[in-house]
Amino acid sequence: MPADAASIMTRHVITPCPHDTVARIAKLLLTHRSSAAPVRDAEGQLLGMLNEGDLMRPLTTETETRRAWWLRMLAEATQLAPSS
Repeated sequence: MPADAASIMTRHVITPCPHDTVARIAKLLLTHRSSAAPVRDAEGQLLGMLNEGDLMRPLTTETETRRAWWLRMLAEATQLAPSS
C-alpha cells in the first residue's frame, strides 16, 4: 500500500454545491468514479466533505461496525493478506 496521501489522492476534484440534490450528488460521484467530494460555496469556501456513507443514511449498527473495522485496519496499516 502507498505510504502517503500524495501518491493516492485524486487531483481532478469534483465539488458539489451545498444546494445540490442527493440524486445529483450520487450521479456526480458515480460519473467520476469517486466515493467522496468536498462541498464548496459560490466563493469557493470549503463547507465540508460528503461521502457515500452520507448518502446512505441512516446507517445500521451492523454497517457502522463493519466500517469501523475496515477503517481501523487501514489506520493501523495492517496487512490484508500476508506477503508471498
